[in-house]
Amino acid sequence: MPPPDALSIGPDASAAVVTLRPRDGSAIWPALEYLGGLVARLEGKALVGVRADLARNWLGTDVPDPTTLPRKMDARRFPSTQSAFFVQLAPRSADELTAALRELDALTPTCWRDEEVVGGWGAEHREPFGFRERASASPTDAQRVRILSGPCKGGCWILHLTFEVDRARFLQLRERERESVIGARVDGTHDPAARDDAHVPSVHPWASELLRRGFPFRRAGTEGLVFVAAARSPSTFDRALDAMLGDARRWDRLLDYAEPVSGGIYFVPASLPTPP
Repeated sequence: MPPPDALSIGPDASAAVVTLRPRDGSAIWPALEYLGGLVARLEGKALVGVRADLARNWLGTDVPDPTTLPRKMDARRFPSTQSAFFVQLAPRSADELTAALRELDALTPTCWRDEEVVGGWGAEHREPFGFRERASASPTDAQRVRILSGPCKGGCWILHLTFEVDRARFLQLRERERESVIGARVDGTHDPAARDDAHVPSVHPWASELLRRGFPFRRAGTEGLVFVAAARSPSTFDRALDAMLGDARRWDRLLDYAEPVSGGIYFVPASLPTPP
């Protein structure tokens, strides 16, 4: 029986994102093998992506070199803190998450840990601004974002962005004004009167091409959201981010209260090498 598809097992109460960078070229292949073993051991609760050039060296020249990040329009920007490896952990308990993070400690002698963010969804599945998140993953959704042919068949692309939010300033707004920024009701339902520059209308044209796997977090007094999305092509991310950045007159109003502080784009192969 094949292992569960990690794309269809979204983050729940316990989740983490870790990005890793080998200390030198000799560590790349051993680290990739170790991560392949981790994916196998966690049976669908770990998702691993690799930087485009590493995927190209491994799978062939058909892997494109994305230009998704960094991206900027006036003072609004999506930064790039691109690493070599991206790991998303989505176990079912805090104990399992701690154990998985400890397994990643084995790579410390050979890889720098560029970023580690730990969080998860509460019982009501609300993001830091208090809006209920209704998105969920399924095997059908996972198949929808998989590449259908060529050397990359079965793989997909992952966009990772970490946002820090100004929750206090956002909550100073009246509830209806908060809903006008997001473009949805607080309970997560559709707002038929949403403004064009609200968040949901800004990214809606590409929602069907994305599979979202993000989660909220809090660290050192700062709250935020780890945005993780899968798609068949980096161009889907390009169009969505450009719509958020907008122009000098109109942009996604969410960016007035949420600042992207890190980000990268990674290729997730259909399978990873495992140690012999």
